Amino acid sequence: MVSGVDGGKGLGKGVEGGEPDHGPTAAHSPGQAGHEDEDQERVAGVQRGNGGVGIAVDVMEDGQIGERRGRVADPLDRDAVVPGLRSGPGGSGREEGEDDRGGERHDEHRRPEAVEERSALQPEKERERVGHDRVHPRDVEEDGVVPAAGPVPEVVLEDVRRDVAAEQELFGIELGQVVGDGTQRVGEPPALGVEDDQGDERGEVAQVGTGTAQREGRDEQDEEHALGGQREAEHRDRRGEGNGEPAEREQRRSALDSAYRWTPLVAGAGVALSVALRFPFWSAPLTTDEGGYAEVARRWQHGETLYGAAWVDRPQGLILVFWSLLHLGLDSPYALRVAAAGAAALVTLATLAVALRVAGRIAGYAAAALMATFGASPYIESFTLSGELLASLPAVLSLLAFTQYVRSSRSRWLVLCGVLAGCALMVRQSAFDAALAAVAYLLITQGRRALPKVGLIVGGAALPVAAGIIAARDPSEWSAAVIAYRWRGDSILTGSFMYRLGLFGDSMPAAAYALALLALLAAIGWGRAPLLARLWLAAALVGVVGGGNFHYHYYIQLVPPLCILGGVGVVRLLQERRRMLVLAAGAVAAATIALTAPTWFESGRAQARAIWPHDPHLVHDAAIARYVRANTRPHDKIFVIWGAASIYYLADREPALRYMWLRNIQSLPGVLERARRVLLLRKAKLVVVVQDPGRIDKAGVTARILRERYERVVWIDGVPIYRPRR
Repeated sequence: MVSGVDGGKGLGKGVEGGEPDHGPTAAHSPGQAGHEDEDQERVAGVQRGNGGVGIAVDVMEDGQIGERRGRVADPLDRDAVVPGLRSGPGGSGREEGEDDRGGERHDEHRRPEAVEERSALQPEKERERVGHDRVHPRDVEEDGVVPAAGPVPEVVLEDVRRDVAAEQELFGIELGQVVGDGTQRVGEPPALGVEDDQGDERGEVAQVGTGTAQREGRDEQDEEHALGGQREAEHRDRRGEGNGEPAEREQRRSALDSAYRWTPLVAGAGVALSVALRFPFWSAPLTTDEGGYAEVARRWQHGETLYGAAWVDRPQGLILVFWSLLHLGLDSPYALRVAAAGAAALVTLATLAVALRVAGRIAGYAAAALMATFGASPYIESFTLSGELLASLPAVLSLLAFTQYVRSSRSRWLVLCGVLAGCALMVRQSAFDAALAAVAYLLITQGRRALPKVGLIVGGAALPVAAGIIAARDPSEWSAAVIAYRWRGDSILTGSFMYRLGLFGDSMPAAAYALALLALLAAIGWGRAPLLARLWLAAALVGVVGGGNFHYHYYIQLVPPLCILGGVGVVRLLQERRRMLVLAAGAVAAATIALTAPTWFESGRAQARAIWPHDPHLVHDAAIARYVRANTRPHDKIFVIWGAASIYYLADREPALRYMWLRNIQSLPGVLERARRVLLLRKAKLVVVVQDPGRIDKAGVTARILRERYERVVWIDGVPIYRPRR
């Protein structure tokens, strides 16, 4: 062992130098040169993952002993090509006149001399030997080789990778693997990304330890595709461009391309599965939200004021999507289902891209597979064109932009991250999960230094929101509908705790059917999952709980982060092969399929009964709409008690009361009185009683008005329809 080198981990393959006429040179420990403190500092530079050991060599120049500095190639630094040592991170350098000596160095590389270990010389006689080597761990930033003056031959640092075995035996050095992961030190678990070992997926970056020379050779083929690894690899590529190593760089790129050659196939399969598993539900009835948003968009098209006569409690982004579909003629329920499948396919692709960045290749592929299959569960209404699904796309893309910032450190990616997050917020108010995860990651990893970067994200997110406020005809109406209503009228902060708990309990069976496997795999992979993915899931949970109503489609917001964490869990199962965990995951997967598969082959009405047991009106909304259309004129108004907004859209009739959802009438002050006034004034040509009038009007005023001033004309699947008495 060479003394002064910590455990032998800092030294690379070998060193040759000095005067060729003096024979083999003795290896001196840094401590004998009287630089122990400096040696320890330089060893620390090696442990930071800089990929090599610096050396200092004494040469004769005008009768004086001088130092020339260089670096010993590390066996795991694929970019450490000598001669022509590269400068520190972000730079590259080449010795002047190096190309003229290329042939001589090539010959010397082909005739490596054995290195013999001898006892150290006496310190007082060190300066008597010209060209004698002193071995020091050096900081890689001091990497230029100073040309020697005078007749003394230049000391050449050879790339001795081909002679590892021989020199290891002579020196008796136990080689250690030096791993660089961005700004992290060796031994620290990855905060944002985990390494994907192409040849062997059996360990994490934090668990890389000392190995044999043979294993080091195999590890040189490992791909660096997780976020930190990709950033460092690209950084090394830029450094290598100035050092004349196009062949080696091209070889690395070819290996990476080979490792990722399955990505287009996985992406295509994800798109196909995302669409195929939603296809059986295209005949299912429209939900209240789908029909309501489409009706608001249609009235907006016809010139009514958004948040005025066309009232909705969602931002313009969501209504703009429906407006665009209607403008393109995609106004049928079937067309809306196709649009939902397309949106889901895009979210799957975006989730795959983020997973590849933060979790690695195998975990990314697994995340895409989970997203396209178990993430498409009908029990959380994944086939519907919901706000959660539409908001997921800009939210996931926002996180993708953030990962690009982490790789490149360019501020424009933070701005783009914020703008996309703002677009997600303009689709649904709770879609702040990706931005919140990015901000939390910056604050956790950088502390106060992250505040300017957080400001860029927040500033970018404010741009779409500001555009929405400016576009609104009356900003106060926009604020009352989008912000005040959600904050004061219908969120987790309003209503009794027991009421909210009851809503949560009602949604749990559907959530369990859909997310049980994803949650189990996420729990398995939680300990080794990237920090960003864990923060994302936590932020998504805040968004789901913050809504307070716990509708089934709320849980769609959890699917992308759960799939990424689940992908990490799949990798762990493949690596460790723990029988109990594998059996548990298999049992949950089988149960999920057994509960879901029968719905693929049922009729639309049967699917509605299975998926929405608490909303029976969805089964017969289409039949009611047909009756209303046949018995009213285009400009007649109707009133649905209390909330089935899809009937307005399917019947193509204007609502007599601008509030079309049950929660609007139940939560907004004074709206119930307005509903009573509509009935008293007989503004509605027909009144469809979908829910019991006493559900909201506990005083029974609505029921009394119906008895006294209206007559029942028909029953359709148990739903009474009234018209004013003549």
